[in-house]
Amino acid sequence: MKSEKIRSLSTFYSLPKRQQMTVMLLFAHMKQTDIAEKVKVAPQTISAWKSTEKFVRAQNEYNQYMLHDLVSEAILTMRDLLSARSEMVRYNAAQYIIDKASLDNLEIDDIQDEDDGFMEAINEAAKSAWSDNNEED
Repeated sequence: MKSEKIRSLSTFYSLPKRQQMTVMLLFAHMKQTDIAEKVKVAPQTISAWKSTEKFVRAQNEYNQYMLHDLVSEAILTMRDLLSARSEMVRYNAAQYIIDKASLDNLEIDDIQDEDDGFMEAINEAAKSAWSDNNEED
């Protein structure tokens, strides 16, 4: 397991310790000026690091590694939202999933051609759900 982690973060681990710490703090959404103070470099140094290909690659590796375990949970949450009580929530979840799966560019036109009222029905359902949700507030 440890060698797998090292392999997936090879570029990250090849960085000097200060740059590794910078990558971690950037992932935590810390301000660049605060990071510079913490790792004891000038903010301009961090800007210079962020413009190098190796640092960017290491940052991407680290971000992917940190988010990997959350992806399956996020997908399950989106799937659960498809069964939500609110039509608007279901619509938004479905639209998001379609967008991420790139089906919107590939097959929506074919689906719409098969049923000319497809988009109108979706829009009406969304408007209805929107007005129902606003009335509850």
